[in-house]
Amino acid sequence: MAQRHPTLRYLVRRLGFTAKDDLWYNRDDLIHNAAELVNEYDREQPIDWQHEMEIRRTKQKRPQTAYA
Repeated sequence: MAQRHPTLRYLVRRLGFTAKDDLWYNRDDLIHNAAELVNEYDREQPIDWQHEMEIRRTKQKRPQTAYA
């Protein structure tokens, strides 16, 4: 199965923010820390881009269903 980037929600949770925090005020720190976590994630689990592109190609080739 292809590796995917963690979602922003997961990153927010991992960074220790809660719904009560003012995320707008912490936006710049959040973006900076999330970027660092994504880079760390990529080093730990590199994405197989050839596999990803193959998945995208096969999805595009799916025939359209004709509805009568």
